[in-house]
Amino acid sequence: MCAIAAPVLAAGLLAGCASTVAGTARFAGLGSDGATVSAAQLDGLFPDAGAVADLARTGPLGAPRTYSSPPAATAGPDSPSCTAAVLPGAGYPGSQTDVRGQSLTETSGKNPGTVEMMVVRFDTATDATSFVDGLWSSWGQCGGELVRFAGDDGNWVLGAPRIAYGARTVGRAREGGQGFGCARAVGVRGNLVADVTDCGADRSVVADRAARLVEAILDSA
Repeated sequence: MCAIAAPVLAAGLLAGCASTVAGTARFAGLGSDGATVSAAQLDGLFPDAGAVADLARTGPLGAPRTYSSPPAATAGPDSPSCTAAVLPGAGYPGSQTDVRGQSLTETSGKNPGTVEMMVVRFDTATDATSFVDGLWSSWGQCGGELVRFAGDDGNWVLGAPRIAYGARTVGRAREGGQGFGCARAVGVRGNLVADVTDCGADRSVVADRAARLVEAILDSA
């Protein structure tokens, strides 16, 4: 469902990003060119907690929780396709071959920020690029939508997809919230997809922060 106030909130959701792009065109910046990444390389692609805190401008982060499959993405009762599209790890078709993930949380603060990072390996660069293109297309249909996650008692307003630091990003803000927001950013290089979700007290910067982490991960491949 859409709300009248959604465009107003969405307009300020991702301030500072480089551009807004509609449709399914190919993009400059992070692209499909790059060497093939093996499963053995994946664990070494993540920046350490100190580097993550520096790039994401968070407070100190606790030890990461690690995993090797995409987190379960449970859609809420409204706009289920859009709800699932913006959750960390959502949208993967099963064609990926290997996944590594880390989830980090600030160690202090009334409403601690979180960073969710995944590296996902596909058999080919074509498969990886097709996944990112499809995810971007689904985001383009969700700008301004109100969504609610399963088990959550409040709505989120989805922003328009944007490009930041060469990564594709989409943000969400609490309806009627006081600044807290999240953004998901994805980028592809070769057969590798980097997928980062950043949540923090200042929704105007979370997309840039997530995109910078995507850039750092892909640069280490």
